[in-house]
Amino acid sequence: MKSSPTLRDLAAHVGVSIYSVSLALRGASQVSPALRERVTAAASELGYRPNPTIAALMRSIRAKSGVPRLTTLALVVPLRKPDWLGKHRYMAEIAEGVKARCATLGFGYEQFITPFDRPISGSMGRVIKARGVDGVIIGPQYESDLEIELDFPNLAYVAVGLTFNQVAAHRVTTTTLLNIRHALEHTLALGWSRPGIMLTDRDNDLVENMMLGAYLGFLHRRIERPPAPFIFKESEFTKENVLAWVRREGVNAVLCSRAIVATWMREAGINVGKDVAFALLDRPRQSTEFAGVVQQLDHVGGAAVAVLGELIHSNQRGVPQTPRVVEVEGEWQDGPSMPLYPGFACERRSLITA
Repeated sequence: MKSSPTLRDLAAHVGVSIYSVSLALRGASQVSPALRERVTAAASELGYRPNPTIAALMRSIRAKSGVPRLTTLALVVPLRKPDWLGKHRYMAEIAEGVKARCATLGFGYEQFITPFDRPISGSMGRVIKARGVDGVIIGPQYESDLEIELDFPNLAYVAVGLTFNQVAAHRVTTTTLLNIRHALEHTLALGWSRPGIMLTDRDNDLVENMMLGAYLGFLHRRIERPPAPFIFKESEFTKENVLAWVRREGVNAVLCSRAIVATWMREAGINVGKDVAFALLDRPRQSTEFAGVVQQLDHVGGAAVAVLGELIHSNQRGVPQTPRVVEVEGEWQDGPSMPLYPGFACERRSLITA
């Protein structure tokens, strides 16, 4: 197997010193633009790729602070809102997991948030490079018009979730299929025999109908005429429409990601946990009111760090030809909104895993 070209090979090809090539690749001002262009073209021609671990070590040696730093990762948050930490729990938990895993593995950590009034521009890529970032984790992209202009062909990067589709990417995400199945398994095991699911059309589209498919696929062999799922646009998400669906479909358990639905049912005189059970498909870990699936988003962020670290240490950069998907399984948590079904004589049934 042919070895990768080295700085020495590149210097010999261009006809300059190794030091000059190193300066040119780093964009140092001591090197003329013409030489930088020649070195860059030669690197592309020979297939030269710098080893990020060695590059980070050399930065540490050159630094005068004496503080060693081997590898730095950055989390790019594709959100326009500057106060996202208070409004996007999903993203905040992912960020928490990324930061914690970086600390555990000895990586440096940077965080970049989309500018408020414009998409991430090419300048973001330059800033990331200037700060010595070796790899990038791209957070879930909820705003489809945001274009992330990074140097993907020469970058080690990983996307979180399925929403980033600008270029091919290795991905780390939650197990949508298994999480829906967990919710249904536990609902039936607790005696609630007619569960119905509520999904936004946008969320379902983002995961290629996996939520809908998991619901229908699981129930069609277990319940005769399963309740029709309530798939709604935001304009259709009203108290009246939700209550009409609950009554029309005769559901005795509601699975959804909106806690307000439980409030609406209570306001309509429905005893949540007795008349109709309720579970959140994205339950906050600290919740004490609701049953549901904790998606373990901090673990998703941590897994993204592990995948990206593997790419960096094996010197894999650029758009992957065969993207991988790593999934993190959610965890069911009991709660008072879904107790054992009233009058359910036997103890909690074993979970159905078929």
